[in-house]
Amino acid sequence: MRTDRMGFPEFEPLEPRLLLASGATAAEILASAQPLEAPADAVTIAFVGAADYENGSPPAGGLFRDVVGGQNIYCGLDNFGGTQTALNFNSGTKGVRGLTVLDTEAATVAPTLFGGHVTLSVDLVQVGTNANLPGLVALFNEGVGKKGLALVVSEAGNTDTLELHRVPQNGDLSSATRLAYVNLSGKIADGAWYRLVMDVVVANGSVTVTGQVFNHTNPAGAVGAQIGPTLKYTATLAKAGVAATGEVGLLFDIGAQTSKASFTNFTLGSGATALPSPVPTPLAPAPQPAPSPAPQPVPSPAPQPAPAPAPAPSPAAVVPVLVKFLTDNDYANSNPPAGGLFRDLLNGASINRGTDLFTEQPSANYAALNFGTGTAVTVYDTSPADATPTILTGGFTLSTDLILYEQTNGYLAGAVGLFNEGLGQYGLALSLKSSGNTQTFSIDRVDQSFQTSNLAYHGVNGLFAEEAWVKLVMDVTIQGDAVTVTGKFYGHSDLSQAADSLKDTLTYTGSLSALGLQGSGEVGLWTAGSTAPTNRASFANFEIVPSGGVAPQPDPAPAPTPTPTPTPTPTPTPTPTPTPTPTPTPTPPASDYLPASIVTGSIESLSSGLRLVVLGTNGADVMTLAGATGGVMLTAPWGSQTFAGAFSNIVVYGFAGDDLIRLTNTITAGSVVYAGDGNDQVFENSQGASTVYGGAGNDLLVTVGGGADTLVGGDGLDSFWMDSTDTITDASAAETAAKSVHRITQFYQPTSDPAQRVSLEIAGQNIVDPVAAYAYISFASRPLFVDGPEYSDIRQGGAADCYFLAALASVANTDPETIRQMIAPLGDGTYAVRFYSGGQEKYLRVDADLPGYSYPGYAYTSYAGLTPDGELWVALVEKAFAQFRRGQNSYASIGWGSESEGFSAVQGALSTWRSSAGDPTILAQYIQTHLQAGHAVTAATRTHAYAVLGVESVNGAWQVRLYNPYGSEYTVSMATFQQTWVDPLTVSLA
Repeated sequence: MRTDRMGFPEFEPLEPRLLLASGATAAEILASAQPLEAPADAVTIAFVGAADYENGSPPAGGLFRDVVGGQNIYCGLDNFGGTQTALNFNSGTKGVRGLTVLDTEAATVAPTLFGGHVTLSVDLVQVGTNANLPGLVALFNEGVGKKGLALVVSEAGNTDTLELHRVPQNGDLSSATRLAYVNLSGKIADGAWYRLVMDVVVANGSVTVTGQVFNHTNPAGAVGAQIGPTLKYTATLAKAGVAATGEVGLLFDIGAQTSKASFTNFTLGSGATALPSPVPTPLAPAPQPAPSPAPQPVPSPAPQPAPAPAPAPSPAAVVPVLVKFLTDNDYANSNPPAGGLFRDLLNGASINRGTDLFTEQPSANYAALNFGTGTAVTVYDTSPADATPTILTGGFTLSTDLILYEQTNGYLAGAVGLFNEGLGQYGLALSLKSSGNTQTFSIDRVDQSFQTSNLAYHGVNGLFAEEAWVKLVMDVTIQGDAVTVTGKFYGHSDLSQAADSLKDTLTYTGSLSALGLQGSGEVGLWTAGSTAPTNRASFANFEIVPSGGVAPQPDPAPAPTPTPTPTPTPTPTPTPTPTPTPTPTPTPPASDYLPASIVTGSIESLSSGLRLVVLGTNGADVMTLAGATGGVMLTAPWGSQTFAGAFSNIVVYGFAGDDLIRLTNTITAGSVVYAGDGNDQVFENSQGASTVYGGAGNDLLVTVGGGADTLVGGDGLDSFWMDSTDTITDASAAETAAKSVHRITQFYQPTSDPAQRVSLEIAGQNIVDPVAAYAYISFASRPLFVDGPEYSDIRQGGAADCYFLAALASVANTDPETIRQMIAPLGDGTYAVRFYSGGQEKYLRVDADLPGYSYPGYAYTSYAGLTPDGELWVALVEKAFAQFRRGQNSYASIGWGSESEGFSAVQGALSTWRSSAGDPTILAQYIQTHLQAGHAVTAATRTHAYAVLGVESVNGAWQVRLYNPYGSEYTVSMATFQQTWVDPLTVSLA
């Protein structure tokens, strides 16, 4: 028996079975295998006899142990003509699938685990429906909430695929996450043999999977040509949802009663040279450090404790515990325990074991631990009465099924961990709470009386319902002084079956010392809430999976224990860093994440430090990330949540929908933002270097200030607002023509006072306002645009700037995109406005404070008004012009001027003039020609300027349409026009 299977460098390989002349079985080879000498060593299992499989759990002399559907798996001749020895997954009813793992260890030993670099291959054949998914499994770990990776072949008519899935405990891929796939273009046929190859490399906290499929008409002959492209997937282990080590095996997700599959030549190799000859050699694996000698915990259903008193667990015990509350000895309502497994801390009188309290439900009659009204707490404790409680050290995973009902004033139920009894001690609780029409999911610190201090929460209305069973999972990991709690809950309508779909995930990372927590403590169950008589909860299937161990129990007279000499960890040979190939345009990788039901965040621990990952939905999300004491605060429509930690990186996924994503100047970490499809607005104002991917849609990407950022617009007509240190990679010809690339080297300074200097750092500063005759009022709650700029948005106020506003209205009529591109929000309540001077772009920064006056419930502007839709854009452009024109920073300075000055400032354009006198038809054709060419046109009386909107012939007589900047539109005859609008027409040549 070997106990060194925690990492692949310790794997003892076999010579290929087909090369043996001695006739020895694979099991015999495993028993006498020597340490790895060369990476070409591999073991091939051809399923010649029962010893190559042994349909058992645990194995009894064989090489495999069934995890799912063992009744449908057997060793013999293949199901497709009977010419090959094979492992057969026979037909079964729909939904019955098979999963078996390589396991040569005795029943009392942890499973056979592999890590580092491992290559699997197998010959397979199948027949059935499009839902059939036969393939290979790696990095699979057993236990609630744990996953593995499955590389499978899908035969689906003309859309055959090679797919990589995150495989759950029940092997059901129909509800699992598909991580990657490649199209095989209809080249997979029912009843034909294929060679499937899966290469897995785990290094530096990441996993890389390479998948290939080949023709292999005769499994005993040469492998044929590769089918389709190679699948390649790389992600952090956290993203992939798997651990660094795990089991390997075979999976057949059966789609119909007639489905069946056969596997042969299951080959386990140690790297690239174990691949079949047609496969290109992948990169050599990075050297792995020696694995930890501690056995890996595997959460498998544990037998129920005997009625006799349980002795204190051994310090080294890491065996999972599953308590089903079948008998009173599974609980023993006592303090201290007298033969039972729990000890009550609070309100034990309201706790009892029996049938669940929800007999009106279809799911009634489950064995359960029942809680009544008020706050009640019980902890798992098998220690004798005079001994220290059962304390779990290091990390652990708790899971339980629960159901609750709240009558009034709120009621919660959940799990407790890291709890220590005594004055000034605390613990952690993961809970689901119902309070009227509001349901929440929370992580809290609890004191000795179980008063809570909230650490993280989500609103879960619609995801969690009273009087319905759910599976609650609390995972706690400890690294030094850092503790990370990940909570999940699943629907679980039938406790005799696997849990249903995941409903929500909640993560919190903090400091043990700052929270007043120890690195060890008790675990248990609790409820809290009002004393309404019908408030109640039931718990079933309480499972503990320690990842650290059980703390030693104190001995009255401890004998000195010699300190063992630690085994030094070999220093890996450094892998040379390859010179990266320059990539002119960064392309966002395929997301390993899925859209959430609400905006949510989680923390990942990488070798480079902590990373905060924020997931949006497929709707129109609004989210803001800001620095907070000891971490980062995420604000969304449901409220705010603080994630504790010093983050080295922040990643945000907006997914589909018109999202608004903001990272404020208080963020110091670098970031990557994937806005996703939709017309998104991204304000990356953080101090770190960041990359922003707009995705498909007409996006607004703002990265002014902060570090040296990279902008990737993606498809659509995007607007880029950046500073001189930033880089844009994919500005299209259309975007360049629309002048939508804005590189701001500095903002225009409206005064010479250093104290009023306008900064490039976007941090919500109070920007100096132009001198005005009225008091300033904040209009920050009003939108910049609602439906885009229109000429009818112009409403002149108390400034004599009709020349400027008439030019602005005429440009909005002929070229609204220029207006869209001349002003943009910066994300902190201020706005950037572009003007031209001498043909050069000048950028100003203004806020939404405007001169005006207010009445109860409403405020009015004194100069240019808000648009009929309440938009700010006209008033803000006018405010910026008051700062810019003549350098006097006053509204008085914009009085009186020519429309050509307006065109020059707004478009950077030259103008031409024409008298309004002369032949009416020639004048009408002149106006019509310029408007059709997209040129803005204005006209003026002796005292006022207007925008010319169009001309038309009605019954042989020409008419002119005009817009008055005060908000009126006219249609007049050409004769009236020539008599009244006597000043020359002004035409912009932009």
